[in-house]
Amino acid sequence: MLSSSSLARLPFVCAIRRSFLQSLSRNRLPLSILIALLSAASYARSKIRARQEATAQIPGLVSTTLDRLGTQAALAADGRVGESFISIGQLRDDVLRGTFNAAERERVWTGVRAIVEGNSNVRVGNREGGRTGEWSRVWEWIGPVNLAPGLEGRRSGGSVEERRPSDGAAAEGERGHGMVAARKWDEGRPIY
Repeated sequence: MLSSSSLARLPFVCAIRRSFLQSLSRNRLPLSILIALLSAASYARSKIRARQEATAQIPGLVSTTLDRLGTQAALAADGRVGESFISIGQLRDDVLRGTFNAAERERVWTGVRAIVEGNSNVRVGNREGGRTGEWSRVWEWIGPVNLAPGLEGRRSGGSVEERRPSDGAAAEGERGHGMVAARKWDEGRPIY
């Protein structure tokens, strides 16, 4: 039996599809290299962007860390807490609680640690924790702690209103019932 191999009677759509598949088959190596290069470039770009975003967080994290150290020292000077220092590991876990990648967390904390330990108001040492008895590396604020009078209720974060009795009838007429609103600082979690 004889059969023709002519493509003259092949429908136009089928001819285009056939031509496309043959082109893919002939060029599969260069196409796979191109796809691999584009994927690698996309991955590298996302890693660089994530690194830049994490590095941009460092100044804010340093500020938060120094604020926590100053608050802890002021609370200790005021007699509200027993220890004027904070364990570096606990502070890291508290400050970076939103960073879940361990390698990224360590890279960011290395930047924070370099800046904080370079601060002349921070002392680095090894101390025994009062509650646990474990020895750990700690930071202690040795700068001025004259913030204690302004720390009325400051624990570490958010503000809470507290009502206290007022002195004098003028305040009573303004606020009613002899109560004055005083704002207190509270972060809603314990400070270490």
